[in-house]
Amino acid sequence: MSRKLKISINHNIFNKTPNSSLDWSMGFDPCELSIEELSEVINFGFSFGYIYKNEIRKTENFISSDILCIDMDGDRTIKDTLNDGIVKKYGSLFYTTPSHTPDIHRFRIVFTLPRAITDVVKLKQSMTSLSRRLGGDMSVVDGGRLFFGSHNSNPTILGKSISDKYLNELIEDGKVTVNSESKSYQGKTTNRSKLILDMNMKVV
Repeated sequence: MSRKLKISINHNIFNKTPNSSLDWSMGFDPCELSIEELSEVINFGFSFGYIYKNEIRKTENFISSDILCIDMDGDRTIKDTLNDGIVKKYGSLFYTTPSHTPDIHRFRIVFTLPRAITDVVKLKQSMTSLSRRLGGDMSVVDGGRLFFGSHNSNPTILGKSISDKYLNELIEDGKVTVNSESKSYQGKTTNRSKLILDMNMKVV
């Protein structure tokens, strides 16, 4: 996986702690890194994100992303997630986040993309679909996200990447909004997905 990834790095946020309150939104320096170099940045504890106009992190400033990052926030174990067919086929990098504990597994899967996403709507669609499929945190799919590093987490390079075909599928499937027709109902509901299943796929 030799392709350089366009990613912003914020050296002023260590794990979950910024040097000042301004660092939450400013100082996201654009870089071009290999997946191995990104792994080192994460292990140092520095935060990273998408490419933003004027290096200011907010959705309106989104320029592009070469990655999708899925936050797993305690609902699935590391072992179960790493054995997921999606992660085994497309996953690029795995690491535990600063809030990870032996009892509650909190970690992140990074997926590199075959091409940059430059449309913030398509970013949200692809993130929504991938998070939905993996059981990830559905609140972190917008174009203004930052992702915390994790000092001495020793990230694992998984070595795979999302294909053009799969990215197109995620974007299409992400157009389905998962919500209830009742504004007063906040529970889970059913929706028609745009995902086309392989007839030989085992559904659990």
